[in-house]
Amino acid sequence: MVVLLTFVGIYYTVKLGFIQIKKLPFAVKTVFCPQKNKNSNNNLTPFEALSTALGGTMGTGNIVGVGTAIVIGGAGTVFWMWISAFLGMVIKYVEVYLAVYYKQQNSRKVVSGGPMYYIEKGLGRNYRGLAVIFAIGTVISSFGIGNITQVNAVTTQIESGYSISPIVTALFLFVPVCLVCIADYTSTGTFTAKLVPLMTFIYIIMCGIVLFKNISLLPQAFYDIFTQAFSFKSTVGGVIGYSFSRAVRLGFSRGIFSNEAGMGSSPIAHGSSNGSTPHIQGLYGIFEVFADTIVMCTVTALVVLTCSDKGGLQNAEMPVTFAMSQVFGDKISVFLLSVCIVVFAYTSILGWCFYGCKCCEYLFGEGKTLIYKTIFCIFIVIGAFFDMSFVWNLSDILNLFMAVPNLIAITLLRKKIKKQD
Repeated sequence: MVVLLTFVGIYYTVKLGFIQIKKLPFAVKTVFCPQKNKNSNNNLTPFEALSTALGGTMGTGNIVGVGTAIVIGGAGTVFWMWISAFLGMVIKYVEVYLAVYYKQQNSRKVVSGGPMYYIEKGLGRNYRGLAVIFAIGTVISSFGIGNITQVNAVTTQIESGYSISPIVTALFLFVPVCLVCIADYTSTGTFTAKLVPLMTFIYIIMCGIVLFKNISLLPQAFYDIFTQAFSFKSTVGGVIGYSFSRAVRLGFSRGIFSNEAGMGSSPIAHGSSNGSTPHIQGLYGIFEVFADTIVMCTVTALVVLTCSDKGGLQNAEMPVTFAMSQVFGDKISVFLLSVCIVVFAYTSILGWCFYGCKCCEYLFGEGKTLIYKTIFCIFIVIGAFFDMSFVWNLSDILNLFMAVPNLIAITLLRKKIKKQD
C-alpha cells in the first residue's frame, strides 16, 4: 500500500505541477466562498458532497487512531502522516476529477459517480471485473472502517468514561442511524453539511486551548516528530530498522484511514454532486485531505505529544482523552471527547452507508439497497462486542480491497487528467 500510494502520488504531483500546493489557497477559497448550487433531483450540492465525504473521513481515525498510532509508533508517525497527506491531496484530486468526469444519471435523474463508474466507462467493459471488485470491496469495507470501527471507538470511550455498557451505547447510535439511512441520499448530505463544520470547529477550539496551555512543550514536540521520523535500530545487514518501518507503516496507515486518499470512497460522494466541473470538485478533494489530516490529525497529535505525563499516556486506553484530562480535568475532558467522538463516528457511519448504498446500486440496480441498509444498521449493535486491536487491523486489511483496484484505475487513466492553469 505504501509503495502504491507513494508511486501514484509522486507521479501525479509531478504531472500536475504540485497542484496540491499551488491550488490549495484557491481550494480553501472555493470551499468557504462556494458558488450557489441548489440541490436538485435528489443530488448533492458540491458543498454537501464535500461534507458527506468529510463526514466519512473525519471519524475516529482523527482522534482515536492518531493517538494510538503515536503511542505505538512514536512521534515520527506524525511526519509520515504529513507525507501521506501531501501525496493524498493530489491523489484525492485525481479521484474526484475522474468521478465527476465519468458520473452518470439513473432513471430518476439521480447522479452517481465513483471508481466503479470511471473504471468501467473510462477503461472499458473489459475492466468491469475490476469495477465489481472495488464495489464489493466497498460494501464489505463499509461494515469495518465505516461501521464496526466507529462504533467500537464510541463504546470504548463511553465505557471507560462512564462505565456504560457497550450494548447500551450501540443501541443509542442504532436508532438515529436507522432514521437517516432509510431516508433519501439528500438527508445525509443536508445533515452532514450542518453537523461536520460545527463539530470540527468545536474540536479544534478544544485542541487549541490544550496547546495554548502547553505552548512551552510545542518546540520539543516538533523536534521529536522530525528526529523520530528517521530513527533506526541496528539490524543485521543494514536492513531498515524496525522502529523506522513501524513509524512509516503506522503513519501511512493512519493517514490513509483518516483521509481515505487512494481508497476511492469519498469520490463516490463527490461524484454524486451536481453543478460542478471535474477540476473545481477536485479542489474540494484537495481541501478535504488538508482539513482532515494536515489540520485535524496534526492538532490531535500535538495534544498527545505535549502531554506532560508520558508514563500515564503509555498506559491510557484512550491517549487523547488522557492528554486532555491534564488540562480540562477528567470529567470535562471525558465529556467533551465523548461528544466529539460520538458525533464524528455518527457522521462517518452515515457517510459510509451512503458509499455502500451507491455500490449496491451499481452492483444490483436501482432500489436494491434496503437489504444492505438493514444489515448495515444491525452491524452497529454487533460492532460493540469486537476487540479494538482486532477491529483496527481488520480495517487496514479491508482497505486493500478498495485501494488496489482504484489505484490501478487512476494510473491507467492518467491521460484523462489534464493540468489546469
